[in-house]
Amino acid sequence: MAAFGEVTELHRLFGSPDYYVRIKVLDFPAYETFLSDKVLTIPGIRKVSSRFT
Repeated sequence: MAAFGEVTELHRLFGSPDYYVRIKVLDFPAYETFLSDKVLTIPGIRKVSSRFT
């Protein structure tokens, strides 16, 4: 994840969720592309929860 250009912060947490990742993308379609093409292709990723600002 740290190698993805969209990632601006990455923290390992204890408990749930396991990681906190802050990304920067242009818009919602860019987020969907990032999520489906990059994040969800990582082995072991089972659930993603998102919040938008």
